[in-house]
Amino acid sequence: MTSITLDSVNDLINSRFDELTSLFITKIGEVSGRLDTLDKRIEIIEKTITDKPMLSDDLRSILKEKLDISMNKKQIVKLMNARNIEADVKVFAEYYMVKYNDGQNVNYSSPIKSISARKYQYWNNGKWVDDMDGYYIKKVLVYNIQKLYLKANTIDPENPDLFEDNQKYIDNMSGDKYPRLFMRELRSYLNMLM
Repeated sequence: MTSITLDSVNDLINSRFDELTSLFITKIGEVSGRLDTLDKRIEIIEKTITDKPMLSDDLRSILKEKLDISMNKKQIVKLMNARNIEADVKVFAEYYMVKYNDGQNVNYSSPIKSISARKYQYWNNGKWVDDMDGYYIKKVLVYNIQKLYLKANTIDPENPDLFEDNQKYIDNMSGDKYPRLFMRELRSYLNMLM
């Protein structure tokens, strides 16, 4: 019969402990390497999300201004005659969105970022400015589009009612409800493109 001594049991336990310690250290190293890889990937994803390729030199600042109607008068009149918010957002896209090619992909840069449901940022004088609830953005954009429509709305002898209908729509843009609806539609448009 083999006799098991306390020293042999202790040696066996120590050798098993050393093996387990070695295995544990190896596995910790593997997990640590994977975590480092994941950290790097998350960093890249975060950078991509927050620092989308922006052509900042080409971005138009969001400020009250007279938009040039001669740029595309027929398109502006067509959008105005639609008399709906989707068409008004297309006017925003016409004047403020920058389209560029990134390899084979077509991308868009916007002077407005939707950070969350209530927080926005807009491009102004070479920097991003925070705008809670999009208050400044909707006030300025609605003003600019409204003034553009006023310039584009002319009396057509063949359809004089069109002038009056457009004028009513332009006047309704000054109300409290329109800017909220415009901002909601603009946010969904930006989320779709970006």
